[in-house]
Amino acid sequence: MNYNKEASLLYEKGLTKFQITNLYQEILEEFYKACGHVETDVFIQKVKDVKRYERSYLHQIIDESCKRYLYSTDLTWREVKFEPKRIKRCKNCNAYFYDVSRNGRSLTCNIGGDYFVYDSTNRKFRNFYKNGEKLSVCGAELEIHKRTPIYKRKVNMILTDFFPAEGDIKGQAWLDEINIFHQNHG
Repeated sequence: MNYNKEASLLYEKGLTKFQITNLYQEILEEFYKACGHVETDVFIQKVKDVKRYERSYLHQIIDESCKRYLYSTDLTWREVKFEPKRIKRCKNCNAYFYDVSRNGRSLTCNIGGDYFVYDSTNRKFRNFYKNGEKLSVCGAELEIHKRTPIYKRKVNMILTDFFPAEGDIKGQAWLDEINIFHQNHG
């Protein structure tokens, strides 16, 4: 997977994709506790204000999250860079997540872990892939929803114009047939 600058530095330090996304999720949850339930724009603005005006509090949040999640003091706020512009809402579950993808266009979070289903023909679990990458639970659900067509038209539905034009012979004949049917069947 291609990461952004912040995540690639952590990847070079030896952290896995799972650890990187969960570390950023831990930092994001600390900000969410501090800011409360607000809309995405307001939440991002509050995080930007903390980064701009209260640097020591930002450093404290990042350091505590690194200690709590990784159980070590190797990483500090100097190594873990946090950009508020990468905070997004998941399109599937509507939770906040930190986008570690290279281009910053990820639509879904990785909170639920990797998506896998039991394949009864091979008698083992298999993952859901897109472009060679395992998808998360939300990503797979979004892809499955995109692939399944939604039919709005019913197959047996016959469109009827109850006010056909005077020159519309087929429309008049169909309207007469409907009227006769309803007269006979009440």
